Amino acid sequence: QLRRERLARVNARVQSSLQENRERELQEMRLQQAREQAASEWGIKLDQWISKNKGNIRALLGSMETVLWEGHDWTPIKMTDLISPPSVKKAYRKALLVIHPDKVKQRDCTPLKMYIADAVFDCLKEAWGNFQSSEL
Repeated sequence: QLRRERLARVNARVQSSLQENRERELQEMRLQQAREQAASEWGIKLDQWISKNKGNIRALLGSMETVLWEGHDWTPIKMTDLISPPSVKKAYRKALLVIHPDKVKQRDCTPLKMYIADAVFDCLKEAWGNFQSSEL
């Protein structure tokens, strides 16, 4: 009798865990599909922007609004405001507040926003490293 009850509890836990795993896998699959859709919608535009401005932190910061999602809170910066290294650093820090993947996740995150934020963040981070080694 006790053995059957224990076996029933174990089976119930196993079934519950299996159901949770199925739901998690389904959610991950939907998220992956949404990422792929975002890549197909914005991938070309982002690739063009990155290749055009690659490694140039001033050009990236000056044109970042052209690749961000609709309703972003980035204020466009003029290239004339990015002449001195301290102003570039200030603009870079402001950009991180808008496009850092962790910050985007905290706000109303969609797969499209995450895709764009990841791509822009990686590109800016690489350009910032180049800028630091050459101008700071």
